[in-house]
Amino acid sequence: MRFRQPVRKQSSDEHLIPLINVVFLMLIFFMIVGRITASDIFTVKPPESASETDVEPTSITVLVGSDGALAVDGALVSLAVLPDAIADKLRLAQEQKITPTITVKADGGITVEALQPVLNALRAAGSGKITLMTVRGR
Repeated sequence: MRFRQPVRKQSSDEHLIPLINVVFLMLIFFMIVGRITASDIFTVKPPESASETDVEPTSITVLVGSDGALAVDGALVSLAVLPDAIADKLRLAQEQKITPTITVKADGGITVEALQPVLNALRAAGSGKITLMTVRGR
């Protein structure tokens, strides 16, 4: 007597399991390899420099746009409010026992005359070390 073997019906989901595994492996790979960085609140193209120095860890970043727009750590501020905003950041850094470095990331198209009031406001806030961010020229 011969018995018929039951035909096993393949599920359509079985073919998707290898695809799902590959997708998850790619997701994990890109999460480990990729870096997510915060972008600036507005676009700034730093000026070029002939010299090269290492970037120091910074605790306060001041953006100066080509139109004179100002931002402190991602928050838009006016020139009148800049000393108070910097003084607050310096006070918080001192409470955490951090020696803050202020990095000015100014647009390359801005003139020195337009940048001078910003630097004066930073000095008025009591900031110690101020660095100007540049990119290496060709």
